[in-house]
Amino acid sequence: MKLIRFSAFAMLVTLTALSACSKEDPDAISMSEVNVGAKTFISKDSVEYFGVKMFSNLIWATSNVGATNPEESGSYYAWGETETKTTYDLVSYKWINDFNEVTKYSDSHSVLALSDDAANVALGGNWHIPEPSDFNALVYFSDISFGKVNGVPGFLFVSKREGYEGNSIFLPFSGQMDLSRIKMGNDYGFYWTNQVSQTEPREASCLLMQHSDNDRHAVQPMSRIQGLTIRPVALEN
Repeated sequence: MKLIRFSAFAMLVTLTALSACSKEDPDAISMSEVNVGAKTFISKDSVEYFGVKMFSNLIWATSNVGATNPEESGSYYAWGETETKTTYDLVSYKWINDFNEVTKYSDSHSVLALSDDAANVALGGNWHIPEPSDFNALVYFSDISFGKVNGVPGFLFVSKREGYEGNSIFLPFSGQMDLSRIKMGNDYGFYWTNQVSQTEPREASCLLMQHSDNDRHAVQPMSRIQGLTIRPVALEN
């Protein structure tokens, strides 16, 4: 009887293990694949920057502003604001007045001053919000694949640029803050750039990411009042 009970127990353990294996998410990304090449860089003025170089001396942070892990959304900011808030709308937006007039950064291609750059205000040093060209270069010089880190969907960017091959960062899908709630959190990623839209001063450029039959990862305009996430960068100098 003891032998029979033991055999039944062993079979149950085996079936449980096989069931667990069969339920593993095929889109799961191992943490060992994320932030490959991350290390501390020291600038000429002895400031330390921890991150990954993907295609140049530009250092990409390993997580978003306000986050500690690569899959976390972190904080949401309206464009040109440096503090989070409970409601993201036109009334609460800092740089548009009651007459719907843009009061700062009203020219196309206007670039954020560091005093209005949430990444620099939060982290100091040389950290700042990426330029549109930074995201364009990241997309161009990377092999990009959809996956999930600890269950959070996003894109893994793996550098294919000579001298940086295999370095990687993960950008999670964090959606956007609209009024007081997060929208499209598991379906889209939105990341601010530091530049006003070329065609509409009430908008600024952002990296939009979406997973579908034809994955999207392109810079496009977004209303400045929306709360988006930020992946900071720094120039090693």
